[in-house]
This record gives sequence, C-alpha cells and structure tokens, in this order.
Amino acid sequence: MAYQRAQDDWPWIGVVNFWFFKRADDSEKSQAWYYFRMVEPDFTPLPVYAAMKEYAAGTPVMYPGRHEEDHWTIRYFGDWHSVNDPRAELGRYVETRSEGGLSFRFSGSSLSLLTLQSNSSGVALVQIDDGPARPVAFSLSTPAEFGRVVSLADRLPNAEHTVTVRNARGASGYGTLAIDGLIVRREPSPVGAVLIVMAVLLGAAWAAARRAK
Repeated sequence: MAYQRAQDDWPWIGVVNFWFFKRADDSEKSQAWYYFRMVEPDFTPLPVYAAMKEYAAGTPVMYPGRHEEDHWTIRYFGDWHSVNDPRAELGRYVETRSEGGLSFRFSGSSLSLLTLQSNSSGVALVQIDDGPARPVAFSLSTPAEFGRVVSLADRLPNAEHTVTVRNARGASGYGTLAIDGLIVRREPSPVGAVLIVMAVLLGAAWAAARRAK
C-alpha cells in the first residue's frame, strides 16, 4: 500500500527502496529497526515478502505526473530508435518512422504526449481500453512546435486505463512519431473540492466568531 500511494500521490518522489531484505543473524533483535525486514536471518520469508512479490509481479501502472519516454511501465513494439538531442528533456527521445507503437496502463483522466519537431507529419491511432482506435494527427514541421504537447485522451473517468498508440500508415507512407515524454493528469474529485470549500468557510466563520468575542 505504501509503494502504491507513493506512485499515486507523490509522483515526484523518485526512487523508493525497501529497508532491508535481511540481517546476518538475530543478534540485533533488541533494536526496533531489526524488524524492518523481508526474511529471517535463515531466509525464512515473512508475509511482507509474499506481498511485495505479488505487487511487483502485477501490471505496472503509470500514475499522474510527467514521465520520460523510458518509463518502466511502457512496452514498445515495432521499429523504434533512441535519438540523442540536447533539445530533448534529459537529452534523448525515441522515434519511429515506420510501423511501431507502444502500450501501457495509466491511472488518471487525461493523457498527453510530449513530442518534438519533425520534418514530416502523420497520424497516430490511439485506443483507450476496449474502445475504437481514434486517429490523432500530428503535424510537426515548424520550429515553433518543438516540445509540443499533443492530447491523446481527455475527460476520462478517474480510473485505470489501458492505452495503445500506433504510428499509422498514410497515403504517403508513415510519418515520424517522436516521443519525449508522457503526461498523465487526474481531475480533482468533486467531493474533495466541496470538502475543501466547506473547510475554508468553516475556518472563516470560526475566525470571525473569535474576533467578535
């Protein structure tokens, strides 16, 4: 639950590690931190080991935030190439100029693609869950469109979704589909917004009452 919350609520947190796998022996049983372990000194697994094993083997999910093109949840298929470019975020992006695509699972209500300038244009076929593939045009022939954000899906239910993006073949062949990152967003919960407003109003009323005394 802690690992999932870190990805869901704190996408900026970076690497999260488990502390620790085991100790060499049980001579430190009097220390509180001795019990932060996955297995006993003789490698007998504890329940947390089974829980982490099950969680790690599950379908990875991309949570809200801005993610690089090599995010661990993304599965690429087809002919992709990594391109070094100082203009790209972290100096690199990936592209395909033929039949290629990617798929992953994400949690949120909208998904955008961070792409780069190219000398060609084309169409990407975007499929969300079991819905029909929707064409999304990308025309990236002007320098002003460097670092352009292209919306792939919007106004989705705040839930987990599976997306597949394919470079589509047009009348003149394939365009260049370049990926420098992906952006997942989640719309605020209406209930949460109402609670925040109520809390602000109650706080203001309480402060006014104290001043009136």
